Amino acid sequence: MKRNITQTKYPFIIGIQCDKAYWLHYHRPHLAEPVSEEQKILFQNGKDVGLIGRNLYPGGTDVISHDNLYGTLLTEATKKILQSDGQVFYEPQFRSDDGRFVTKLDILVRVKKELK
Repeated sequence: MKRNITQTKYPFIIGIQCDKAYWLHYHRPHLAEPVSEEQKILFQNGKDVGLIGRNLYPGGTDVISHDNLYGTLLTEATKKILQSDGQVFYEPQFRSDDGRFVTKLDILVRVKKELK
C-alpha cells in the first residue's frame, strides 16, 4: 500500500542528516525520544523570534487566530485571508498542488498587491 506523505521542514532537515531518522519519523513515530530540555529551549527561541518579527511588522492578521488551525484547514484559511486587503499575515501556510509539500511562514508581507 502506497502511503501519501506530506513533507514539512523538520523531517526534510533530519532526512538530509540521516535517512534512518527520516524513515522512523514517518513509520515509527512512537519510537521518538522525549523532547529534551535543550529542544524545549530551541522551540522557545523560535517562538521568541516570531514575536520579534511581529514587532517589526505590527498590525498583521494572524491566520491561526484563536481557532487553533492546522493541516489542510490552515492552508484553506490562508487562501481565504489572502483575499483580504491586509498587508501583513502571521503564520500563513501553503501546500503544493499535489499535497506533498507544505511550508509555513512566520510572516508574509504584501508589497504593492504582490506577496513577498
